[in-house]
Amino acid sequence: MGMLNLGGKPDIGSPEQLHDIQVATETFWAEGIMKSQGDPNLYINQKGLDYYRISNCHVYPWPFSGIPPSSPSDMLMVSRAKLQLLIFPKPEARETYRVPPRMGKAVLYTSLAIIHADIPLLSEAKVFNFLGFWGGELVPLFNASLYFTVEGVVKLPAQVEMMYINRHHIQGYFEPQ
Repeated sequence: MGMLNLGGKPDIGSPEQLHDIQVATETFWAEGIMKSQGDPNLYINQKGLDYYRISNCHVYPWPFSGIPPSSPSDMLMVSRAKLQLLIFPKPEARETYRVPPRMGKAVLYTSLAIIHADIPLLSEAKVFNFLGFWGGELVPLFNASLYFTVEGVVKLPAQVEMMYINRHHIQGYFEPQ
């Protein structure tokens, strides 16, 4: 629904946007469409947003979970606290993100993947303390190589230009030599 049209001025429209999305939790991989209010890169770290709504999705439980294979669903609610990885696979969502001028390299470990990536270094941050300079729960990673510790029933990405990792699911990280 657009804004009220006064005096014949054009209707500005809604800030709602639709973006393809891929997410991983400790029990499933899911692919679908996320609706955001404005820039999706800002929306995903919005305060008070506890669940992401993903529509037209396919849910692929990890084989070790014992849950039956792929289930299509009109709507999936994903807990931000349980989310480990989030990827916008199409360039439209990534193009709105302003890449920081300084980057470092890191190897990050979660229970699902080992990730080699470029990390944003804000202000005076170094690789060993970059999370202290990052305010959001989901931290962007760039030029990431993903080595999944689990097999999926769907082809999982091995390389992504940009992705997000939940800071609370990082089990450890280091700067490679």
